Amino acid sequence: ESRIDDLNRQLAGLSIESPSTITLSSSRGGFPLTIVNDTGHRARLGLTLTADNPYLTLEQVDPIEIEPGERHTVTVTVDLDGQSSSTVTATLTTADGEPFGEPVDFNVRSSNVGLIVWVAMAAAMVLVVATWVRRFGRRRRDAVASSTLGDAHE
Repeated sequence: ESRIDDLNRQLAGLSIESPSTITLSSSRGGFPLTIVNDTGHRARLGLTLTADNPYLTLEQVDPIEIEPGERHTVTVTVDLDGQSSSTVTATLTTADGEPFGEPVDFNVRSSNVGLIVWVAMAAAMVLVVATWVRRFGRRRRDAVASSTLGDAHE
């Protein structure tokens, strides 16, 4: 029992840190997850990601080695496939894929802010180009008109 308690304490030093809510600017994007090794041993860990929404596509993360006392941040890519929100569970695994430790749940949602920002930027660019055309077009017309008037006076 003492050996099992010692192993459980060491395993408790391996954890995942993530924000409780992740908001993407579109339906596809990436977000960070940090794996923490607060043990005195090097660890080779995997990460399993599951979503409560079957339409969500999560890129799985290859096993990584983390030295004692270090943190390793991985970027996970997700495609919400038109869904607005889903709960994702991240679980640490052994290199062989056996889950252990406390899983971490967080919410991933998409926002149309990205689309709105791109539309606003496009509208602003059209306005800027139209202003340039009007301003520089007027100068050219004024220059041509004054040149024509100057030739007429001679």
